[in-house]
Amino acid sequence: MNLDSHSLALSQVTNLVGNLSKKSYKQSVAEISRLVSQQGPEGDRHLLRCLFSYVDFSGDGKTAAKEFHQLHIQLLTQECTTLFTKPNFVCTLCHALDNPLHQQKSLKPSTQLFSQISKVLKLSRVQEVVLGLALTHSSKADTRSHALQFVKHKLPDLLRSYIDSDIRSPQEGGLADVSAEVLHLLLTHLLHSSKDQLGIVAPQREAFLKTIKKDFPPDQVPVVLVPLLYSDTQDIGMDRIVNDNTNLPKAVMDGSLADMMQEMGYSCCATMDECRKSLLQFGTNSLSASAVARVISMMARTHSSLTDSMPLQSITGSSVWSDGKDKADPNSQPSTWNVDVFVEVIKDLAPHLNFREVIPELDNPGFLLTDVQGLRIVKNAFLRGLPDVFPVEVLHRVWKNTDGQLSWIQLALANPEVFCFADYPCHTVVIDILKTQPEEDNREVATWKSLDLVETLLKLAEAGKYDQVKSLFGFPIKHCPDMLLLALLQVQVCFRSLPLNPGMQFFSWTSDFLFLFF
Repeated sequence: MNLDSHSLALSQVTNLVGNLSKKSYKQSVAEISRLVSQQGPEGDRHLLRCLFSYVDFSGDGKTAAKEFHQLHIQLLTQECTTLFTKPNFVCTLCHALDNPLHQQKSLKPSTQLFSQISKVLKLSRVQEVVLGLALTHSSKADTRSHALQFVKHKLPDLLRSYIDSDIRSPQEGGLADVSAEVLHLLLTHLLHSSKDQLGIVAPQREAFLKTIKKDFPPDQVPVVLVPLLYSDTQDIGMDRIVNDNTNLPKAVMDGSLADMMQEMGYSCCATMDECRKSLLQFGTNSLSASAVARVISMMARTHSSLTDSMPLQSITGSSVWSDGKDKADPNSQPSTWNVDVFVEVIKDLAPHLNFREVIPELDNPGFLLTDVQGLRIVKNAFLRGLPDVFPVEVLHRVWKNTDGQLSWIQLALANPEVFCFADYPCHTVVIDILKTQPEEDNREVATWKSLDLVETLLKLAEAGKYDQVKSLFGFPIKHCPDMLLLALLQVQVCFRSLPLNPGMQFFSWTSDFLFLFF
């Protein structure tokens, strides 16, 4: 059977999802991300459909504890978090649940299904309601009916947590950091559904609307919400519509710059002028440390995987009636990101931005280095942006995105000519007692003088990255075992904090190593 490139890519995604394993999880996820990004919205839909098809929702969440299911749950949870910030999340979610693959038997519409999905994926209050509201648009009548009942049950708690300032928190269901599309979906349901469908009393609805208007006053509310919150507004100025990007939730705005530049492709930062036009289109007020970090993350991840791109004129509308004479020669198009140009334009348009604040923001879900070129892009970005030495201590704390952090460390250890931990200040191993000192010019060995690096790796092992960390320690065990032994002894407080259980017998391999010395 002959498959076109699109069908082949989707088939590869299906195969990768179906064969996830702990050993190759990081590589599989990176490849899935690459394939999905190339296929656009259709890739997102297919990935979500596959993930929902491989997770068992028939139990209470504990039945899915096996490694095979746990990996799918982990990836599905990440994808759902990202999905809820996208404009097309309703149709994407409905497609995934309405059209599961043949092996999925636990997604049959029922009263318990939505509660089971929430338990397995550990959804927040907001996410629970968003899930239910999205599936009220399902193509299946039973799903729509059960979704409506689920929303009716969960909505009062969400509104109460938002109204009551004493118990209101982002983790428990606040609305301070959700997308405009989610708010639009929620407000539409509140304002246009019957009392029987809402499950709340009129005073509670009015209190909620009053509270949300405080958070989104008329001069700051996203344009898409104006007709719902301020229906008496007579007109909205064109300048307000064009520039309505400063008041959207922070997480949405930070990600949208990276999304916009990825959509436009490498040409958007081929020259200083092109890059300046692109960033001005986005709005200089939104050039935050987080937004810049997400762009750098995107560039490192997609430096060679983009094919087609959208020219800036398509977004600004300046060449809607173009006769085609001004089309660029395909052979002259850049083949990767010019991160130096991007950083210089950022420094010009946002001189207030401190690149030392950008580095911690790399700890975001979109950061993952898959090859040495991605590492070079990140390093070059901060060589351009920082006035002084790189704050390596950012890598010496455990990130939320441990996969992204470990990908940086792995590539740095394998490529010390690009990024070497020995080049930066750190607490070093005391090696005075060694009869033979390690070679000073051996950068691969010199890296392991850093106590901070060893301690960070031990903490990452404790955080669930045992196998990856074990493989990294293979080099010093072979080439500088005496120095590694001293390092392990000198960070013994952290070392002893590693739990001894069947899932992480960290001492099991180091004990053999230590036996060589005693």
